[in-house]
Amino acid sequence: MSGGYVKRLMKILTGIRVISDNPVYPAFEVSKNSEYLQIIGKVRYVRHKIQG
Repeated sequence: MSGGYVKRLMKILTGIRVISDNPVYPAFEVSKNSEYLQIIGKVRYVRHKIQG
């Protein structure tokens, strides 16, 4: 994979489970020794437009 993603992370015994809030995208796991995962920030605030 390439590019950036905003996902939820869950620590598991074998590494990290990467979870999307969008059900279209399935969760996947990254091993502890993976070179492909880089955490570069943390979402601190989300602003949603009110529909209606």
